[in-house]
Amino acid sequence: MTAPHGTRPAPLAHSWAWHYTTRTAHRAIKLSGFLLPTASGFEPVERYLLWFSMNDVFEPSALRYITTPDGLRRRATVPEMMRAGRGLVRYGYSPYRLLRGIELLHVARIDAAEMDLFHRAGRAMGANPALWLASIKPIPIGALIVEFMNHAGDWARVADGDGLR
Repeated sequence: MTAPHGTRPAPLAHSWAWHYTTRTAHRAIKLSGFLLPTASGFEPVERYLLWFSMNDVFEPSALRYITTPDGLRRRATVPEMMRAGRGLVRYGYSPYRLLRGIELLHVARIDAAEMDLFHRAGRAMGANPALWLASIKPIPIGALIVEFMNHAGDWARVADGDGLR
Protein backbone atom coordinates (compact mmCIF):
# COMPACT_ATOMS: atom_id res chain seq x y z
CA MET A 1 0.00 0.00 0.00
CA THR A 2 1.44 3.39 -0.94
CA ALA A 3 0.82 6.78 0.59
CA PRO A 4 -1.66 9.07 -1.21
CA HIS A 5 -0.09 11.39 -3.79
CA GLY A 6 1.44 14.47 -2.20
CA THR A 7 1.88 12.92 1.24
CA ARG A 8 4.84 11.24 2.82
CA PRO A 9 5.03 8.61 5.54
CA ALA A 10 6.07 9.51 9.06
CA PRO A 11 9.88 9.26 9.46
CA LEU A 12 9.75 6.19 11.72
CA ALA A 13 7.43 4.30 9.34
CA HIS A 14 10.54 2.89 7.62
CA SER A 15 12.28 -0.23 8.85
CA TRP A 16 15.81 1.06 9.40
CA ALA A 17 17.75 4.16 10.26
CA TRP A 18 20.97 4.29 8.20
CA HIS A 19 24.49 5.43 8.93
CA TYR A 20 26.19 6.12 5.58
CA THR A 21 29.94 5.88 5.03
CA THR A 22 32.58 4.58 2.62
CA ARG A 23 34.19 1.18 2.20
CA THR A 24 37.48 2.77 3.25
CA ALA A 25 35.92 3.76 6.60
CA HIS A 26 34.20 0.37 6.84
CA ARG A 27 37.57 -1.36 7.09
CA ALA A 28 38.43 0.56 10.26
CA ILE A 29 34.91 0.12 11.63
CA LYS A 30 35.06 -3.62 11.07
CA LEU A 31 38.46 -3.84 12.81
CA SER A 32 37.20 -1.91 15.84
CA GLY A 33 33.93 -3.83 15.93
CA PHE A 34 31.90 -0.66 16.57
CA LEU A 35 30.34 2.38 15.00
CA LEU A 36 31.60 5.16 17.26
CA PRO A 37 30.12 8.57 18.04
CA THR A 38 32.28 11.49 16.88
CA ALA A 39 32.43 15.23 17.46
CA SER A 40 29.25 16.77 16.16
CA GLY A 41 30.42 20.35 15.72
CA PHE A 42 28.23 21.73 18.49
CA GLU A 43 30.43 23.59 20.92
CA PRO A 44 31.44 23.52 23.68
CA VAL A 45 29.40 21.09 25.79
CA GLU A 46 27.79 18.69 23.39
CA ARG A 47 28.31 14.96 23.57
CA TYR A 48 29.80 13.00 20.70
CA LEU A 49 27.12 11.69 18.34
CA LEU A 50 26.67 8.86 15.88
CA TRP A 51 24.29 10.13 13.18
CA PHE A 52 21.69 8.11 11.30
CA SER A 53 19.10 9.01 8.68
CA MET A 54 15.76 7.54 7.72
CA ASN A 55 16.59 8.45 4.11
CA ASP A 56 16.80 5.01 2.55
CA VAL A 57 18.44 6.11 -0.72
CA PHE A 58 21.38 8.20 0.53
CA GLU A 59 21.78 10.98 3.10
CA PRO A 60 22.96 14.19 1.36
CA SER A 61 24.70 15.42 4.52
CA ALA A 62 26.94 12.31 4.40
CA LEU A 63 28.58 13.57 1.19
CA ARG A 64 32.08 14.87 1.85
CA TYR A 65 33.89 17.76 0.24
CA ILE A 66 36.24 17.21 -2.69
CA THR A 67 38.63 19.50 -4.52
CA THR A 68 38.03 19.50 -8.28
CA PRO A 69 40.91 19.49 -10.80
CA ASP A 70 40.40 23.26 -11.26
CA GLY A 71 40.89 23.80 -7.50
CA LEU A 72 37.25 24.37 -6.48
CA ARG A 73 36.01 22.82 -3.24
CA ARG A 74 32.50 21.41 -3.29
CA ARG A 75 30.39 18.53 -2.03
CA ALA A 76 30.96 15.29 -3.90
CA THR A 77 28.20 13.63 -5.86
CA VAL A 78 27.25 10.06 -4.90
CA PRO A 79 29.29 8.57 -7.79
CA GLU A 80 32.30 10.74 -6.85
CA MET A 81 31.97 9.70 -3.22
CA MET A 82 31.76 6.08 -4.30
CA ARG A 83 35.02 6.42 -6.28
CA ALA A 84 36.86 8.40 -3.60
CA GLY A 85 35.83 6.04 -0.79
CA ARG A 86 36.32 2.85 -2.81
CA GLY A 87 32.60 2.21 -2.53
CA LEU A 88 29.73 3.15 -0.23
CA VAL A 89 28.44 1.28 2.81
CA ARG A 90 25.45 1.84 5.05
CA TYR A 91 24.65 0.38 8.44
CA GLY A 92 21.03 -0.22 9.41
CA TYR A 93 19.79 0.08 12.98
CA SER A 94 16.36 0.24 14.61
CA PRO A 95 15.17 3.86 14.71
CA TYR A 96 13.37 3.09 17.96
CA ARG A 97 16.74 2.69 19.70
CA LEU A 98 17.96 6.14 18.60
CA LEU A 99 17.46 9.69 19.85
CA ARG A 100 15.55 12.39 17.98
CA GLY A 101 13.90 15.75 18.53
CA ILE A 102 13.77 17.20 22.05
CA GLU A 103 15.19 14.00 23.55
CA LEU A 104 18.27 14.34 21.30
CA LEU A 105 18.74 18.01 22.27
CA HIS A 106 18.50 17.17 25.97
CA VAL A 107 20.64 14.03 26.07
CA ALA A 108 23.32 15.38 23.70
CA ARG A 109 23.32 18.81 25.44
CA ILE A 110 22.72 20.72 22.20
CA ASP A 111 21.31 24.24 22.26
CA ALA A 112 18.05 24.50 20.28
CA ALA A 113 19.32 27.56 18.37
CA GLU A 114 22.46 25.67 17.32
CA MET A 115 20.38 22.71 16.21
CA ASP A 116 18.24 25.07 14.15
CA LEU A 117 21.37 26.31 12.34
CA PHE A 118 22.46 22.71 11.82
CA HIS A 119 19.04 21.90 10.33
CA ARG A 120 19.22 24.93 8.00
CA ALA A 121 22.64 23.82 6.77
CA GLY A 122 21.26 20.31 6.18
CA ARG A 123 18.31 21.61 4.18
CA ALA A 124 20.69 23.77 2.10
CA MET A 125 22.52 20.60 1.03
CA GLY A 126 19.28 18.78 0.16
CA ALA A 127 18.86 16.82 3.40
CA ASN A 128 15.70 16.48 5.44
CA PRO A 129 16.60 17.02 9.12
CA ALA A 130 13.26 15.51 10.17
CA LEU A 131 14.80 12.17 9.12
CA TRP A 132 17.89 12.50 11.35
CA LEU A 133 18.43 10.42 14.49
CA ALA A 134 21.50 9.87 16.65
CA SER A 135 23.11 7.76 19.34
CA ILE A 136 25.49 8.88 22.06
CA LYS A 137 26.66 5.30 22.56
CA PRO A 138 28.92 3.12 20.38
CA ILE A 139 26.97 0.44 18.52
CA PRO A 140 28.53 -3.00 17.98
CA ILE A 141 28.78 -3.86 14.29
CA GLY A 142 27.09 -7.19 15.08
CA ALA A 143 23.90 -5.29 16.04
CA LEU A 144 23.72 -3.65 12.59
CA ILE A 145 22.74 -4.78 9.14
CA VAL A 146 25.37 -3.94 6.53
CA GLU A 147 24.72 -3.05 2.89
CA PHE A 148 26.95 -1.84 0.09
CA MET A 149 26.07 0.15 -3.00
CA ASN A 150 26.68 -1.76 -6.20
CA HIS A 151 27.69 -0.15 -9.51
CA ALA A 152 24.04 0.20 -10.54
CA GLY A 153 23.45 2.38 -7.45
CA ASP A 154 21.38 -0.22 -5.62
CA TRP A 155 21.97 -1.31 -2.02
CA ALA A 156 22.83 -4.98 -1.47
CA ARG A 157 22.88 -6.63 1.96
CA VAL A 158 25.95 -8.58 3.06
CA ALA A 159 26.37 -10.93 5.99
CA ASP A 160 28.46 -9.38 8.77
CA GLY A 161 30.14 -7.00 6.34
CA ASP A 162 31.62 -9.87 4.30
CA GLY A 163 32.66 -8.89 0.81
CA LEU A 164 33.53 -5.36 1.90
CA ARG A 165 37.28 -5.70 2.04
